[in-house]
Amino acid sequence: MCFPNWRRIPKLQTEMRLKTFKSFRGALLVLWMALSLAAGSGWAQEGDRPARRNAQQMRERNLQRQRQMQRQREQQHNHAPGFFQRLRDLPPAQQEKILKNDARFQNLPPAQQQKIRQNLQRWNSLSPHQKHVIRQRQNVFQHLSPKQREQLKSVFSHYRELPLNRRQSVNRAFLHMRNMSPEERRRFLSSRAVHNNFSPDEQRMLKKLSKVLPPQ
Repeated sequence: MCFPNWRRIPKLQTEMRLKTFKSFRGALLVLWMALSLAAGSGWAQEGDRPARRNAQQMRERNLQRQRQMQRQREQQHNHAPGFFQRLRDLPPAQQEKILKNDARFQNLPPAQQQKIRQNLQRWNSLSPHQKHVIRQRQNVFQHLSPKQREQLKSVFSHYRELPLNRRQSVNRAFLHMRNMSPEERRRFLSSRAVHNNFSPDEQRMLKKLSKVLPPQ
C-alpha cells in the first residue's frame, strides 16, 4: 500500500496557487489591453471629429468659391440689358465695329458670335414697317407679368410646331383681331368662320393670345 508524501502536499498546493495566480494575472492583462484598445479607439474617433468638420468646411468653401467664379464668368459674357436692342438700330458698319472692339463679345464662343451676327443681318434686312411691328411686340412682352410671359411662351412653342401655311393663317387671324375690343374678340373667336377654318388646337391658341395680349 502506497502512502502519500505528506511533506510534498504543501509544496504542491503552493505551486497550484502560483499557476492559478499567473493564469488570472494573464487574463487580467488581456482584459486590460482590450479595454485600452477600445478606449484608444474611442479617443481616436473623438479626435477625428474636428478633422472631419474642418474637411467638410473646406469642401463647402471650395464649392462656394467655384460657384462665385462661375457667376463671374457668366457676368463677363453677359451684356447689360438692351445692349443688342441699341446695337441693331445702328448702321451695319458701326455694328460690326462695335462687335470687334467689344471684349465680352470677343470672349463668346465662335458659334454664339456667329448667331448674333446672323440675327443682326436678319434685322438689317427687314423693312421699316417690319421693324416697327417687332418693336411693338417686344414692348408688349416686356410689360407682361411673369405668368403672362410663361403663357405666351407656351403658345408660341405650339405655334412653331404648326406647318408654315397654318402659322400664316393663325398670324393673320391674330392681326385681324389685334385692334378689337375684348367683346369684339370674343364674338370673332365664336364666329362660324373661325370654327370652319381653324382646328381646335389653333382656336385655343387664338383664345390664349387674345387673353394674354392686350388690344393695340
